[in-house]
Amino acid sequence: MINRNVGPTLTNATYDQLADCVSLGGYPVIKVVTGWGLRNGQGQPESWNDTNRRNVCNLTRWTIVRTKTGDKNWIDESKVADELRPWYVAKKASRWGVNPAPGYSNLHIELGNEPNLHDPFDCEQFIWDTRWHLLRAIDVCRELNLECSRFD
Repeated sequence: MINRNVGPTLTNATYDQLADCVSLGGYPVIKVVTGWGLRNGQGQPESWNDTNRRNVCNLTRWTIVRTKTGDKNWIDESKVADELRPWYVAKKASRWGVNPAPGYSNLHIELGNEPNLHDPFDCEQFIWDTRWHLLRAIDVCRELNLECSRFD
């Protein structure tokens, strides 16, 4: 049997639709975005809260969380911890936990998306600025991981 580490990306579904998709596909991983994705029963956007985060984290062993910051521009490292901290808490409270063994995590982070949508006239400077912000954001993620590991 092939080890399939694939699963849905939540962009526009209710929790029940997502749970059905995960169950029917037997997926071990799900990807969410901190800024959107979940809908209520009437099809309206539903804000993330502690309960629905934890419910989503309970669906699969691995959860990939993509930050909203970093979409279409460089990452604002000052927003990274605020976007990700609630997901660490939710995954830790899930049946899977967040760091079940040293050096291992069930929570994976994706920092932003499509930062290359920029002014083409200063491409080189944009790349260097993007790199600088990405490195700062990675430092924030490392600090957050250490902070959340102390929740035990």
